[in-house]
Amino acid sequence: MAAAPPQQPMLIRVVETDRARKLKLSSRPASVDALIKIIKEQLEIDLDFSLLYEDPDFDGKLTSLADIEELPEKAVVHISLSEDSSSTASTDLLSDVLSPGRLRKDPSSLDQLRQAIVEEVKKAEKNLPLIRKLMETTFPLRRQTIVMSCPPVKELLDLWPALKMESELYAEFQRITNQNLPNTFYAELDRHLPRLMTLFRQKASKTGKTADALAEILRIHDEQEIHDIHTKRTTVLHALPVYLREDVSGFFRTCTDEADELELDGVEVALFTVISDHDTTSPVHYQPVKISVVIESDAVVSLPRFGEAFLVMFGLIYTLHLSYPKALTNTLEFTQKILLGLESGKLSPRLQTLKNDLVM
Repeated sequence: MAAAPPQQPMLIRVVETDRARKLKLSSRPASVDALIKIIKEQLEIDLDFSLLYEDPDFDGKLTSLADIEELPEKAVVHISLSEDSSSTASTDLLSDVLSPGRLRKDPSSLDQLRQAIVEEVKKAEKNLPLIRKLMETTFPLRRQTIVMSCPPVKELLDLWPALKMESELYAEFQRITNQNLPNTFYAELDRHLPRLMTLFRQKASKTGKTADALAEILRIHDEQEIHDIHTKRTTVLHALPVYLREDVSGFFRTCTDEADELELDGVEVALFTVISDHDTTSPVHYQPVKISVVIESDAVVSLPRFGEAFLVMFGLIYTLHLSYPKALTNTLEFTQKILLGLESGKLSPRLQTLKNDLVM
């Protein structure tokens, strides 16, 4: 009888709500349930969840993991928490503190809830359903503070640290706009990717400063071995402000991971691409160490991909009621008005032209 082929080791990146961790396995687990058990044990996650994975057959889009054989040997899986994963203690807190009568009689209860959020966010294993419920209940208080008082961003995020979590930032955006930010943004961006790339290549074939800058971005894009959805998004989001004739030098910055800390003094809004090599002059990088979102000289959060970091930057600016940086106004208004369809009544001549070009 022929010997069974040797089991190949697996390298899995496990993406949680607010972080990602690497998991090395000596062989493929026997089932999806077995993989979930391994993740729970090795990463010490005491919650029920299912798994989604970035499907290489569909440009890395998330797909429910139903068969362990579908998972590549080098894979990225995303944890999807079950609705009933909150603890009994959390339920007791909610039923006590969130009672309508208590909130009416004792407004300080809202600040008590805010403090509960602060403490829960500090924990290594966060009770995400509890945070979501507390954030929903305290939304009026938070919105009043943001719109009426306009505190500095660092002070605001110290008061409401859950807004640094992608899931809670997107939930807050949906409370304000009734729109799912990542779903709408990626669906519309991906729909326009082919036409945008065509427009950029047409412009790059001409002469001038804008054409040269676009040509350099596209040259680097074309040299990449992998042209998946993440590569295309990164290229388009770098090229878009150039095409709109905006100076991105102050917003899209690059530094090496050898630097002790980012130089953030005077930085209003920026995305810092941290790289492991020394090619800091390149206008675009596809395998960064991380992308740091900086607002008002504070590194708010770091993410693995440029598209995610761009979306979080936009989400923070919109949710925290900040003005768009003047030099990046066209790009951010394109995101808001054309991709998301928010307050889209009047466009600048430049954006109107681009919108018309997209439907040709």
